[in-house]
Amino acid sequence: METIPEHTFHNDSIHRIDFRYADKKRGVKPFIAPSVLIAGGTILHFSDWKYDIDQWRWEHFNYTGSLDDYLRFAPIVAVYSLNALGIKGKNNIGNQTAILGKSMILTTLITKGLKSTLDVERPTGDSGSMPSGHTSVVFAAAQWMHREYGEISAWYSVGAYACATTVGIMRVSKGGHWASDVLVGAGIGMISTELIYLTHQYKWDREHLKNLDIFPFKSGQQKGLALVYTF
Repeated sequence: METIPEHTFHNDSIHRIDFRYADKKRGVKPFIAPSVLIAGGTILHFSDWKYDIDQWRWEHFNYTGSLDDYLRFAPIVAVYSLNALGIKGKNNIGNQTAILGKSMILTTLITKGLKSTLDVERPTGDSGSMPSGHTSVVFAAAQWMHREYGEISAWYSVGAYACATTVGIMRVSKGGHWASDVLVGAGIGMISTELIYLTHQYKWDREHLKNLDIFPFKSGQQKGLALVYTF
């Protein structure tokens, strides 16, 4: 008789992460531009050029408005507006929202972590200069819009990146950041979104949401909602 080992593994009991990168043929190509931005920003940070740039903007391009605080969310508004108008992106709105949410979380964690660790002084004398949070957020959103609509029309990508670049320029012209902070922030935002696309499982659609049940519960004095997902 064939003996069966005490500890056996069955194929249906083994769960592995399935990397479902939507466009595998691109390989490392999407990571080149953000890597160049991060490397360039790092080099500039240790160069006297960043002081020259700040001096030039002080003399010729000193911006004092607050448009950048709102413009950083423009790509997000644009994507949901396109959905509302019936112009569908690469993924349905459920997956788009899930990707955006995870991208914003990852971007924020990396940005805030580096701000705290590096503790670079801003041109104004305040702390937390590198990397630029506004820039990382808007470039993460721009990369998201590019991935969803860039294949439909290149103009969507142009608009998204133009908006993100404008926010970065505003951050420098206001004196809130060095140019190096903006370059690093842009790279972080773009690479964060790409990492989310690399690992996203694309289960935020009607077919998968049918497996999700939400029901109220009460245990003694405790009340709440329970979420159960059937795999």
